[in-house]
Amino acid sequence: MEIGRRNPALNRYTDVAPYDSSRVIISSSDYVNASYIRTPYRTYIATQAPLRSTVGAFWKMIWENIQGTKEDTVSTIIMLTQCVEGHVDKCTRYWPRAVEHLEFPYHSSTLTVHLLEQENINNADCTINTIALSLDSGPKFTVMHMLYNGWRDMSIPLSTETFLNYFALYRKFHTSEAAPVVHCSAGIGRTGVFIALDCLFEKVPTMTVQEVVKDPVFEIVDQMRKGRMNMVYRAAQLEYVYMLFREMILGAEEKE
Repeated sequence: MEIGRRNPALNRYTDVAPYDSSRVIISSSDYVNASYIRTPYRTYIATQAPLRSTVGAFWKMIWENIQGTKEDTVSTIIMLTQCVEGHVDKCTRYWPRAVEHLEFPYHSSTLTVHLLEQENINNADCTINTIALSLDSGPKFTVMHMLYNGWRDMSIPLSTETFLNYFALYRKFHTSEAAPVVHCSAGIGRTGVFIALDCLFEKVPTMTVQEVVKDPVFEIVDQMRKGRMNMVYRAAQLEYVYMLFREMILGAEEKE
């Protein structure tokens, strides 16, 4: 975590920094408090919510993450925090409003972030922003920015039903080979729950009884914590993952 500690002004929380071994490095040499979470199913990027001073670096990271993917596929940004919660700043607004686009210098070019469409989906308690990313007049890549509204810091979702509907939308939208980018405020608690559940959704349908007994929740959380500190931060959040894992197992048994 040496690099992170050298950049205290760019860390949202003084006690949360990426491990040097898994830190996301971007070509512009800007520091980003973000980590690769590598699992047998896919790689994710877990990151803190942008600060005003790191918005540009955040979008550069998004741009480099989608390079090499097909233009007709869609990648996702999973946002699990509000910008302000309980009068406390949790995230700088980093995505464009309907009437504007954002531009950032990127090497000798300009990276443009343009909002194409916004939709509120009530049964998933979320706002979906369809965003186009492009470099100068080059190809445009589509990113779905998915803001979930029903989850406060240090807690579990207010409604499991809407959260699972939101989760289903993510799994429908994300067709890219790029890593899903997941953030809450610190990028460890709510972020860890989301990634753990995505891994379990992949794992459960093919699990044997022996694999269930080995406690895959523990294995997944332990693996995530090797990539980023304190993933699934609160005991209540870990209990929530176990609860949903149990429901997945019961649901799989009913289908058999």
